[in-house]
Amino acid sequence: MSSVATSRLDFGFNSSTWLMLTAILLLTCLNPVSGASKENLFSRDFELFSGQVPGVDFLASERSEITPFIGPVTEVRSRLQSLLGDDLPDGAVFVCSSSEQRDAVYEPRALRMGYRWVVMALNTEAETRGLIERMKARSGGEIPAERLERMRSRAGEMQVRMMERTLREIGFAVLITRFGEKEFQYSRIEDMNRSLLTDWLDIGIAYYAAQAAGPRIGYLQRRTDEMFSIEDVLTMSRPFVLPASALGEASGGGFQLRGPGGGGFSGGPGGPGGPGGQGPGSGGGGQAPSSESIPKDVRDRAMFDAEAAVFFAYLVERLGLEQVRELIDRNRAGEQTDLMLSDPALLGANFEPVERDWLEWIAQGAGDREGPRGRSRMGQNAQ
Repeated sequence: MSSVATSRLDFGFNSSTWLMLTAILLLTCLNPVSGASKENLFSRDFELFSGQVPGVDFLASERSEITPFIGPVTEVRSRLQSLLGDDLPDGAVFVCSSSEQRDAVYEPRALRMGYRWVVMALNTEAETRGLIERMKARSGGEIPAERLERMRSRAGEMQVRMMERTLREIGFAVLITRFGEKEFQYSRIEDMNRSLLTDWLDIGIAYYAAQAAGPRIGYLQRRTDEMFSIEDVLTMSRPFVLPASALGEASGGGFQLRGPGGGGFSGGPGGPGGPGGQGPGSGGGGQAPSSESIPKDVRDRAMFDAEAAVFFAYLVERLGLEQVRELIDRNRAGEQTDLMLSDPALLGANFEPVERDWLEWIAQGAGDREGPRGRSRMGQNAQ
């Protein structure tokens, strides 16, 4: 090329300037849908907050509404990466201050912004207002003042349950979009058929990521005689339950299943804390019904979810993350988890000693006791 032609391309820039422009061009090409370049298609109702958590944007009325979510969502994404790898699908969390604002979220529009999944959460005040309205509708009148006060005094507990549900839903959303073959639908976020993994593994991963297995231990301690066998949990589908509306509950209504000391957790219509509301555990001051008054399919799902969550945590402690990651990868490739775990290097073909150890682990508060860890203890079953 002639010196004249070259000078026309230089535009008077020195080598440092050319290097800087090249770097900017590369970054632009590598990050075509970064948070900074996204167009907020919900600007009338939400402000877009990007860059708070890698791979997750927030949409809310104001920054203060997303503050409680930043730390927990960062942690849940980190725990998912420890199991699934770094290449997780990006998504968005809509933090809504009213049911009306939540209803304004048109999911296909959010997906057009470049997200693979979306999760919607009501803040504590909106959860409380919705609960009061549902209780008024069911009772046909006003709620006694002392009951209202009791509900409001439990706002902190409600916030904990709301946060746990949101984190679990992020786990489900990531699993569905990472291992599924259909476009994401928030209304089907707890449809385990949309993930290629077996049902108990989907549940276990989501609860592990949300650090939600611990509260289920108390539930299992009180209901050991109602538990499914490990082999059943590993091979069965997650029990089906009718949507909350089909059970005569308003969206987000439900009941609370309680563990020792009155600690509650979600486990009812539409799955634990199904989309659209607090779900079971939202009682917030109402008396939880006895387990006998809860439909059997709902109790079966609550039991399945609790066992899957706790058994997954048990495997992480006993086998370690590396072995569990291998289990996930092999199941994704089509291998059955019960057959994989029967490998002498893992649990062994005889599940009876494993089940006894697991039940003892639950009875003693899971990982609180001293004793052998990892494959050394499992080796007793492998012999």
